[in-house]
Amino acid sequence: MLDDMAVKIHRNKYDKMIVLLLTSMAFGNIGGALQVSRLLTILFIPFLVKKSSILRRGYNNYWQFFVFFIGYCLLSLIWTPDKSDGFIHLIYFIIHFLFFFEILIFSNLTENATDSITKGWMFSVSLTLIVALWEIITDNHLSLSAHESERMINTGEAIFQQRFAAVTFYNYNSYVTFLCFALPFVFYRILNIKCDTIAKYTNNSICLNSKINYKNSIIIDIKTSVSDDITDVIYSPL
Repeated sequence: MLDDMAVKIHRNKYDKMIVLLLTSMAFGNIGGALQVSRLLTILFIPFLVKKSSILRRGYNNYWQFFVFFIGYCLLSLIWTPDKSDGFIHLIYFIIHFLFFFEILIFSNLTENATDSITKGWMFSVSLTLIVALWEIITDNHLSLSAHESERMINTGEAIFQQRFAAVTFYNYNSYVTFLCFALPFVFYRILNIKCDTIAKYTNNSICLNSKINYKNSIIIDIKTSVSDDITDVIYSPL
């Protein structure tokens, strides 16, 4: 019976592209305008265009909001003091939207979307944790966030230097935001691995049910996270 429950996960190119896109987020602001996530998004645009009908058919609300928002941004260039800087940020917005659309569309074309998405987040978090631990233990930081190391905390009784981890995200607030989005997917991944290990030795129906319930909740969280990420991109400095 356990052999029937153990299903080998097959992956296609869309699974791999999702993993690459989400893993690229670990590189944060490295590269400035040419961030890794932006370069990959541009590289995958042909695959997005080829399957764009899925976006208009299955995610019409996202598509309408994208058209409205970009249209408003173009209009706002009329009264923007620095038009060249405004145009650059407009390009960034478009690329970031395309990143989310690629995740959405590719998820419909994968062999196992949940596995690919959670694996991408797991890789991304794992890469950043290595740097985060180094920052906290040594109190050293990457050049991207070195300016934050001069911040002091006054408790009223003492003044001390704050230890923090910003990794590749300029400041620790941005890194915390990244972790908040990632943790639900990471928790699912850990639960999935744990249950698979238990299932090898026991017929644990409770564990199997918990995986199913968590999988349903993680699918809902994927849609919620994408919506929140779009909002975060719009209102966060680039």
